[in-house]
Amino acid sequence: MNFTLTPSLIERFWAKVDRSGEHWLWTGGTTKGGYGSISGGHRGKVVYAHHVAFALQNGEIPEGSVVRHKCDIKLCMRGSCLLPGSQLENIRDREERGRTSSGVRHSRIMKKVAARGDRNGARTKPAARTRGDAHWLRKRPGEMAGSRNHLARLTEESIPEIRRLVSIPGVKKKDVAAQYGIAPSTVTAIVNRTRWSHVP
Repeated sequence: MNFTLTPSLIERFWAKVDRSGEHWLWTGGTTKGGYGSISGGHRGKVVYAHHVAFALQNGEIPEGSVVRHKCDIKLCMRGSCLLPGSQLENIRDREERGRTSSGVRHSRIMKKVAARGDRNGARTKPAARTRGDAHWLRKRPGEMAGSRNHLARLTEESIPEIRRLVSIPGVKKKDVAAQYGIAPSTVTAIVNRTRWSHVP
């Protein structure tokens, strides 16, 4: 379990449960999915209220199990309505009871998903998104290379000197990097010609 049944958690839990009817309904905060939630997990994390209800009334939740509602009421906290099971059993319950989204409800959900997916500009207008060889830098090679790049710290004249210094026995790359105000990894890239490769 990702929570501990402290006296404070137990007191706060029962204060938010209406036990006047056949089903004991949660009156506190809920998740987006409509399940009761309460802070009280490790490091103050929010946990499902029906998990706390199960642990209080039926004992510890078995390892790897979820807590299912026999009564099919998400806010019910009565111990006799809660039982442990696998996620697969939970999904089967949902399908057998007709709680899997379909029809108009499913359509609304899928529209939200589509708005994030296939309806975004990169997918509806793929030609507008420059990739690979169509990118402007690939069409005009060298235009931003070397010291023409406004972020460059080096010039074409300093590259041969960096390569020469590194080739001297006993000279460390980190010392050369410090001298030019660059990272040692940049010095390695210059020597290996993965950067500033246009300079002979």
